[in-house]
Amino acid sequence: MASRQAGSNQIEAVVVCYVENDELGMFKDVMKRNVEQTMFDHHSGNSSSQRIDRRAAILALTCSALWGGTVVAIRFSVDTFPPVGLAGIRFSLAFMFMLGWCYFRGTSFRVHRNQIMPIIITAILLFIQIALLNIGSKSTSASHGTIFINSYPLFVALLSHYFTVDDRLSTNKSVGLLIASVGMGVVVLDPFAMTGNATMDREASFQGDMWVLASAALLGVKTVFIKRALRVIEPGKLLLWHELLAVVMFISYSWLFETWDAFHFTFAGVLGVLYQGVVVGGFCFAAWTSLLQRHAASQLVVFSFATPIFGVLASYVLRGDPMTLSLITGTAAVVFGIFLVTTGLSRVREHLRDRG
Repeated sequence: MASRQAGSNQIEAVVVCYVENDELGMFKDVMKRNVEQTMFDHHSGNSSSQRIDRRAAILALTCSALWGGTVVAIRFSVDTFPPVGLAGIRFSLAFMFMLGWCYFRGTSFRVHRNQIMPIIITAILLFIQIALLNIGSKSTSASHGTIFINSYPLFVALLSHYFTVDDRLSTNKSVGLLIASVGMGVVVLDPFAMTGNATMDREASFQGDMWVLASAALLGVKTVFIKRALRVIEPGKLLLWHELLAVVMFISYSWLFETWDAFHFTFAGVLGVLYQGVVVGGFCFAAWTSLLQRHAASQLVVFSFATPIFGVLASYVLRGDPMTLSLITGTAAVVFGIFLVTTGLSRVREHLRDRG
């Protein structure tokens, strides 16, 4: 039981990257189940996992880098598409991929009565969370958005402490929460920060930061809720149907409340949508699932901490976001804080002892 709990504490760092949303946001909950079983088998001696070789390390690092570019892609896309309408397009692509994935895996599409409410609640959480992320990303820089959305494991730790009985805040987690919070404060208050868009002022950037941070908090809520929902519904089925319902919500909201009069195709905007739906939603999902089938999650977890770093670098290169000392310091603090919350120094020492 202790081994399963240790694995559960590492899940969020492994599979996001949520984030997105999510980064790989729409697939993170299916992968969560795979990670838990991998961790359990690894620590109980039942695993046939291999050591990570150079090819596997390159693939894992590539996935982390691509996840890091998710918010950058969103930032390009919201310059072309209405924020909520963009989510409808993105998750329509994700749904089609997920439909094929479930079909080839033989997942049952039938929904039982006790599974309806978990699907509806998860879809509502997804709708609000992604809408906040896209709206916030339109007003702030891609670097800020990357840092804040990847902070969602901090909210998972807090919520799990108060709403679960087997995942309490430890000293490592508490220190990690404090360090990461200070890091986010440094980023928000950076006096030299710019949004990457000359028409935006600092007040608009601050509001965008808060929208994305609220999105991260909701992603934490969604993650904790899904842990309970998976007791009554299979991961693939939950993902498939809650994505379909969320797509209906996205399209309906955009049709009623957003204007498409100024809509125009741009290469960067369309490429951003395809990046989110195909590269992250397709390639990264398939590649990471393949890695989890051959390697223990404890071996892969280190690569996930590079995601916000890659995101900040991509924001600097592709969006021209300034690389200030405050941004670098804040990013380092957030990454280290998330590391303490999701893994901790004691887990690293234990893993090193196992390898020795």
